[in-house]
Amino acid sequence: MKDEMKGEFDREEAEKLIKRQEEFSDKIDNPHMVDVVGASPEALHCFLDFVTGVTDAPILLDRVSAGIRIPGLDYVKEHGLQDRIVYNSPTPDYKKEELEKIKEVGIKSALILAFNTKEFSSQGENQGGQRTAPCGRQRGCRKTNH
Repeated sequence: MKDEMKGEFDREEAEKLIKRQEEFSDKIDNPHMVDVVGASPEALHCFLDFVTGVTDAPILLDRVSAGIRIPGLDYVKEHGLQDRIVYNSPTPDYKKEELEKIKEVGIKSALILAFNTKEFSSQGENQGGQRTAPCGRQRGCRKTNH
């Protein structure tokens, strides 16, 4: 990474890593996704543009903050990427604006984080997942995993 705020990175090396991931995916017959995280809206846009240019794999739009992902969702809509995006991952402390944007953009897949900051047990994780899963379904996500 050269400048994480501007989204400057070694494109040649990043493409090699994505192609290597694709080779392993094909070799073991296990589907893959590319996890995209940006430290700023500008960086997220750069990374999404790059990834969509080098692979057809689904893209995990990962969590940094709602303030970065909401503009990222606008970019997704502008470039018609909704069917390739898996929203990763609204948490129990999600922002209403973020969920409204998911529905507006038409994201259909989300990875729901089963997380409970008050109880670090399997029961706590289950409760966190139960609290968070409806946020995806209420906002139009048809495919949710938690």
